[in-house]
Amino acid sequence: MKFIVLSLVLFILVKCDGGKQKAAVDSHFDDCEDLLETATYQTHTLMELLYTFNCKPLGWEGFFDRADVMQMMEVISKQIQYDSQVENYGINPDIGNVFRAFNMVSPEELRAVILGQDPAPQPGLATGLAFSLDPSVDPSEVPSVQRVILEARNGGYCVNASDGVLVKWAEEGVLLLNTALTLIQNEIGSHLELWENFTQAAIDYTNENTNPSVWILWGSHAKAFESSIDKSKHYILKGGHPSPKADGKYFFCHNYFACASEWLCEKGRGMIDWNLLPLPCQKHASRLYHRIYEDPGYCNGDLCEMWYCPY
Repeated sequence: MKFIVLSLVLFILVKCDGGKQKAAVDSHFDDCEDLLETATYQTHTLMELLYTFNCKPLGWEGFFDRADVMQMMEVISKQIQYDSQVENYGINPDIGNVFRAFNMVSPEELRAVILGQDPAPQPGLATGLAFSLDPSVDPSEVPSVQRVILEARNGGYCVNASDGVLVKWAEEGVLLLNTALTLIQNEIGSHLELWENFTQAAIDYTNENTNPSVWILWGSHAKAFESSIDKSKHYILKGGHPSPKADGKYFFCHNYFACASEWLCEKGRGMIDWNLLPLPCQKHASRLYHRIYEDPGYCNGDLCEMWYCPY
């Protein structure tokens, strides 16, 4: 009888302690969420957010706690602090959104990676997610984003070419990762070298520590990381850059999204819902779109056939 009573007491204590631990984790997460919303480059550094306040992306602690990554972050943090506080440069995105791609998709949830180059350079347009805009921004202002949405429409998915919010894709396990997580406003590529080693380490870690996933590489900069991806484990889809400066035939009608879902389904990882609008919706013919500077920012080009999945 005494043994039963003692066991019951221990069970209650452990259960209560576990509840306290969960409450503490939830409280810390809420505190970090609030901090990331209010922090600025003038009040905080990346090192402080990650390591002083311990606001590392959940699930990625094994990466961010590595000694080499901490050293990289110290260099990156000091340079961004200098750029913002001494040179008074504007930095994109807001400091709380620098690691937003990691915050939204843990290694366990990750099913696909889309690599961009660096954040939108215009003041206030970067969101921390590659190719994703704030709801207040029309994609015609960032034509690379608009072309990504139009390619999803080519694949038969329900999208709005005037809405560049791709948060739903991140919620489906798509890591929308730029290879440079910051830049000086209006200076494309200004922080590419600064983030180069970190990005390589992050891609290596993602390659090794996630389940079989799809990697979508657009443009030469993203394709440069192809050699770092284990092709026996992951599936690589490649195309031209969605920038209107590049010939659309190298980007459009490549069927990236359907091929990604088909491969993931075969691997037992489930299909990604690439629709950004509720079903059903009007279907459009697949086209090579052209950039124009009037509303809506694009015009129909030649019809094109969607590619067969290359595997």
